Amino acid sequence: MWAEIEPRHYERSVEAVQLIRSFLGAFVMLLPSLEALVRRFGQTLATSHASTLSYALRRASSLAMVKVLIARLEEGFHPGELALVALDSMAASLRKTQRHGCKAMTRTAVGGGVLWAFCVDAVRGACPVKMLKFTHGAWSDSKTLMGIDLVSRGPVYLMDRGFWAIALIGRLLKNQTRFIMRASRQDFTFEIVQTLGLARMARRGVRIEIDAIVTLGSKQRKMRPRVRLVYARTKKGKDLILVSDRMQWSAERILESYRQRWQIERFHRFLKESVGLAHLYNFQQRGLEFLVHVALLLALLLFLSDSRGKGLTADILYSLLKNLRLEIGLLGVWRRNTPRWRKRTSKGNRKGDKTIE
Repeated sequence: MWAEIEPRHYERSVEAVQLIRSFLGAFVMLLPSLEALVRRFGQTLATSHASTLSYALRRASSLAMVKVLIARLEEGFHPGELALVALDSMAASLRKTQRHGCKAMTRTAVGGGVLWAFCVDAVRGACPVKMLKFTHGAWSDSKTLMGIDLVSRGPVYLMDRGFWAIALIGRLLKNQTRFIMRASRQDFTFEIVQTLGLARMARRGVRIEIDAIVTLGSKQRKMRPRVRLVYARTKKGKDLILVSDRMQWSAERILESYRQRWQIERFHRFLKESVGLAHLYNFQQRGLEFLVHVALLLALLLFLSDSRGKGLTADILYSLLKNLRLEIGLLGVWRRNTPRWRKRTSKGNRKGDKTIE
């Protein structure tokens, strides 16, 4: 495997396998810095210098090696028919004011983002998550997904408003991809073809206002895909507009299935807060990408290491990591080396912490 990545057999003071193994240990043990990592794994890494480790962290061959390992595990990503698979992107970024070597995302942030396919209730022994795309700099969820082939007649993909695009919906229908997508109120026009039910109350205080088969877009559009529309209003008065290819499902089932999309947000929090991806060891573009891949590798190894647990995928990941840290006598929280963003209210008061994405 390594011979394919480094065919010219360069001698490396820090080998890629030992580097990956050490960072897996650093995430589990909550090591706060490269200096602490060198003190703990210096003999394994064959170096006592944090600068050497920093260089190895952003080396192209190190990233290529961890990608190969993940690809081997992702071969087991085969969600069953009609299984719920949430799609979403997670930002891996830091403030532009920090010293960095990353591409700009916004006026204030740099870094990149990763698009996942996450099985809400993965089968034990199977790969629960797949990295679809890692993007450097700014990205668009809908445009990114246009270049990715999803499984035809397979799982039901759950997508939020970031994926809303009529062109994407047309492509999903053409490829017979099953999906439930939340629509954006902007650029949302439709024409009812068939009403499937009257306005009614559903579970959790949600009121279904429209349940119908519709064509999307104005009459001037060339592409007007025909989809199922469930237009609901939450008990807080917010609109929830869902479109899907699931013509035979009840509106209640579509609403309840989309509700499970929240599990991928819990997976993001698991990577950032529990694994510690929000605590960055390197502020270079390739180093940041390496850290994201190692965090994913740890999540996959945890899930595949135990075939006894039952429950939602995110619950199992949280439980396995907690048990692992208890076994080594460690249970704590991360001390970040990246600043927290704070939101200000209209009165200028602080209102909680906003995690660095």
